[in-house]
Amino acid sequence: MDSEGRRLPRRRLRRILVAAAAALGAAAVLFALLWVCVPFDLRKIRGFPASMRIEDRSGELLRVVPSARGEMCVPVPLSEMSPWLPLATVAVEDRRFHHHP
Repeated sequence: MDSEGRRLPRRRLRRILVAAAAALGAAAVLFALLWVCVPFDLRKIRGFPASMRIEDRSGELLRVVPSARGEMCVPVPLSEMSPWLPLATVAVEDRRFHHHP
């Protein structure tokens, strides 16, 4: 229906749907091209200044020395993270977290 409450003609509705489908398809193709042509640079993550961990022979953590920037950054594998971490992250975000980019 238009702004005055009248039904839109089928031809106009079909044009709108075709235009929306074309825009969605173009966005999908653009996303795929960007995904392939502009890969995420993993060297940036690997080069992040992590803190030095000092452990004993058995692997027990004794001390963590701050990084060159003075930050305490200790990478943790995903397998060692709590399943509650993603839930807690979303809980502290705003209620539109899943709806905005």
